[in-house]
Amino acid sequence: MKILKFFCPVSLLLTFSGGLMAGPHTFVWDAKNSFISFAMNEVTVTGGQIDGVYKVTQSTSEILEEGSVLNKRCVFFIEEKPEGVDSIGRCEVKDSGGDEFYTVIRRTRGNLTDGGLGEMEILGGTGRYETFKTKCSYRETFFPEDPKRVEAVGSCGS
Repeated sequence: MKILKFFCPVSLLLTFSGGLMAGPHTFVWDAKNSFISFAMNEVTVTGGQIDGVYKVTQSTSEILEEGSVLNKRCVFFIEEKPEGVDSIGRCEVKDSGGDEFYTVIRRTRGNLTDGGLGEMEILGGTGRYETFKTKCSYRETFFPEDPKRVEAVGSCGS
């Protein structure tokens, strides 16, 4: 199992009736996967679920308060080819009140050994997250001394 950590400074403006500044925030996502993987000719195919905790570590946001802890669950499909990786994950992030927002995570650069650059998009959600939308970029890093660990550092904004 791999452990994922996401550090993502965010600065965005949400526009709806009256307007609401979400404000900059950072978060850490620690998770473990239940992936399966197999080789098909020159392609390694990997897929499965990742479950973890999404914690807001710093924030001036009215939507995601500092110290908030949410559950994040994703399904990923990854193809690693000689020319690079093709990865997509769709996720739900749910707070203790049951409101949730959704993300899509994509990476087409790098590989599953050294990591690489990717994009994450927050797509809105339910309740307080209905208009919570932005695009993000991140760098994913893998650690040979701990093959189950993955760290992603990124930034989001409007």
